[in-house]
Amino acid sequence: MRPSAALALVVASVCSGEAAGQGASRILLVSGAGPEERVAAAVLADSLRRSPRLAVFTSDDPAALSPVALARYDALVVDCDGAWWGDSVQRAVEAFVQQGKGLVAVRAGDCASGPEAGRRKYSALAGVHPAATALEKTGHGPLRVRWANPPHALAPTPGREFVTVDDPGPALVPSPASKVIATVDEQPVAWTGSFGAGRVFQTRQGRNLAARREPEFLGVFTRAVEWAATGKVPPSVPVPSKPSSSEARALVVTGGHNYDPSFYTLFEDQPGIVATIDPHPMPYRRSDLRKRYDTLVLYDSMQEANEVERKNLADFVESGKGVVILHHGLVDYSDWQWWWEEVMGARWLKVGGPGSKWKTTWKHDVEILAHPVGEHPVTAGVGPMRIWDETYKGMWLSPDIKVLMRTDEPTSDGPLVWLSPYRKSRVVIIELGHDRSAHLHPGYRRLVGNAIRWSAGKE
Repeated sequence: MRPSAALALVVASVCSGEAAGQGASRILLVSGAGPEERVAAAVLADSLRRSPRLAVFTSDDPAALSPVALARYDALVVDCDGAWWGDSVQRAVEAFVQQGKGLVAVRAGDCASGPEAGRRKYSALAGVHPAATALEKTGHGPLRVRWANPPHALAPTPGREFVTVDDPGPALVPSPASKVIATVDEQPVAWTGSFGAGRVFQTRQGRNLAARREPEFLGVFTRAVEWAATGKVPPSVPVPSKPSSSEARALVVTGGHNYDPSFYTLFEDQPGIVATIDPHPMPYRRSDLRKRYDTLVLYDSMQEANEVERKNLADFVESGKGVVILHHGLVDYSDWQWWWEEVMGARWLKVGGPGSKWKTTWKHDVEILAHPVGEHPVTAGVGPMRIWDETYKGMWLSPDIKVLMRTDEPTSDGPLVWLSPYRKSRVVIIELGHDRSAHLHPGYRRLVGNAIRWSAGKE
């Protein structure tokens, strides 16, 4: 382990924690460092952060776990799919749990269980029978999950069975002292146990993003984390049957520009947001968008819109609904003055008239240091961030925009996130967001989620 790794984990965890109520249990969620792993872990972190009783911190370096790094926390959540974390980390985690702290392992704690030698060391800690690990796989989803009978205290009430799209992976057999919560094909997929004075929750579930969004999985997982941290069973949360009226209904408009499919993940696991994607120009040909959506998210790059389409778009904006414009959405309607001058407060410039070349320039793969300007709900929890993205230079920018984030990068005009001068609705422009590097960046994902909720009037 690097000499400064444990200290770096403590510092990183402090920076990634969310504010919580006084006396909240401190949870450290450890994932792998890959972009997909970080996105998957963000689903769990967002679910935990909805509880005012939990203060959640994250790290993507399991090898940096040490007695010093762990001392600040009440429970450790292990969510990684990588190499065995090694003897020194194993001893640190064992000591952490043995003294009365909690351990939660998602998808069987793959980075902890590791190869045969590591798996045997981990089995006693996780409540797994040492001679019965890595049996045949349960199978692929859809699978039917059944709650144990009699029901476990962490199971939902009422505990109706449900169908999951998960792939629980290799079958594991809990040790005789463990208490099973749920099964698939009569094989346990979630259970609790103890190690010394500490509490352990183990689940084989959550191996893909779709399964992690299932409310039954998230409900048990979140309650299990609180139980592992405190020893107390929190109240059961009813499984929602339909979107809440408090959620932001976002219509995402694409078209006119290619983009990475990672763009779609921006709307996965965003608390309080229900997104629908509909390519240009179809959304504006439908009657009255105002009844169905709270905000428009524009990731298109279009110049043409007929009279009917412009009217539907203008009616939506002038009604006080929200608008979020992402990256190449700034190129939209450069010949529609009301749109670029009042609604966006920005315009891509051309050398000549319509049909001529662009005067505004762009540059791919630039290392950008983005800094917040003041405080605002759109940038809450984002902080300064380093991101590789595309920059724009030479746009017209209204003197009346309110800049929320900016950069000193010379290939950029400076402002990266701003509020438009338009006062009838909440309009947020985020210049960032060209490709996968941005789409999977935790800070960018938080920024987009904040912008959607704020523009829709939901926070």
